[in-house]
Amino acid sequence: MEAAGHSDLVATKLTAPTLPAQLINRPRLDAVLDAAVADPVVRVVLVSAPAGSGKSTLVAGWQAPRDDCAWLQADPADRDPARFWGHLIGALTSLVPDIAETVGPAIPSAAGDAGPLLERLVNALAGAAPATLVIDDNHMVANPAIDEAIDSLIELAPPTFRLVLATRLDPSIRLSRLRVRAQLVEVRADALNFAPPEAELLLRDADPDVTVGHAAALCERTEGWAAGLVLAGLSLRASDDHDAFVQAFQGDDRLVVDYLTDEYLSQVDEA
Repeated sequence: MEAAGHSDLVATKLTAPTLPAQLINRPRLDAVLDAAVADPVVRVVLVSAPAGSGKSTLVAGWQAPRDDCAWLQADPADRDPARFWGHLIGALTSLVPDIAETVGPAIPSAAGDAGPLLERLVNALAGAAPATLVIDDNHMVANPAIDEAIDSLIELAPPTFRLVLATRLDPSIRLSRLRVRAQLVEVRADALNFAPPEAELLLRDADPDVTVGHAAALCERTEGWAAGLVLAGLSLRASDDHDAFVQAFQGDDRLVVDYLTDEYLSQVDEA
């Protein structure tokens, strides 16, 4: 996209991931996100949890029906400030008129000094309708200079702008200051863990013969971890004896979670 200052922006980085065919609605968490972006005090929503917790699916499902959200899928190459800011501006083009023309020319110099870019970006946001930017996999950026610039953006941006960060690791922005000012809403692993009714819906997508008892037991053994439940559901579907399979999960819950974590990460590495 030439308008954002680059001719090589990756279009798929600017769209949310495809949602599962059988998306499990999580209204209790959607309500948290809705309230956060509607609160004029809140500046940042931090969705921070380990791999496989369902962060991306939650945020993608939440933002899908909204027309005030932009999406940026981060990757390790975004440690380059010019690339990061180019894609960020590209993501916002659908929400902020003329942002590419007004902010784009400042992108090449952002690696040395992000100040001019931030000034233009803040002015563009101030003249636009309310906008929320989601940065998924924010932990992949891992550049202190970019985090420092994001800190400045949060400080300077108008109250109509919200930033949603989905990440495995907390960013090095000044979270404590945001907490003290009530400008931060946090959704962490304990909130993302599936409750038994949600686990039942998820497991029945894999196998309609799953009972309430099966779901409750597997939810307990996996501690409600989304990826663990998905893996358990796949194994359950391949089992001829559901009761025996669930019984095999009896034991030390922590060992079960550790085993499923290893299985999940090995599949992610091979993908």
